[in-house]
Amino acid sequence: MSTKYKDIDVDALVNKLTGNLTDGRVLIKRCEMSNVGSIIIPHTSREKEMDYGLVVQISKVNHFPEVKVGCKVYFGKYAGVNLPMNGEVFYLLNEDDILYIEQRS
Repeated sequence: MSTKYKDIDVDALVNKLTGNLTDGRVLIKRCEMSNVGSIIIPHTSREKEMDYGLVVQISKVNHFPEVKVGCKVYFGKYAGVNLPMNGEVFYLLNEDDILYIEQRS
């Protein structure tokens, strides 16, 4: 079964990755747009304290077992660093930068 969130195919992203993360790191694919009713607000014009994305890869040493590939997580506005890979832009975060984990039902 394919793991998808909106237009992001997590399984396809995972298959593109070739490296390993160092301990305590999480790789996130940020969700770029928000829908408010029928209006689409670009990421760059929103004011926010938090951002969110999908977990694409987790380090082998994971201190938070609730964080799994495909989970939607929220993190601070300035947390992590951009990591361009395979034509995609990811965020590399410390596990401690994750503020909230939305469990899939």
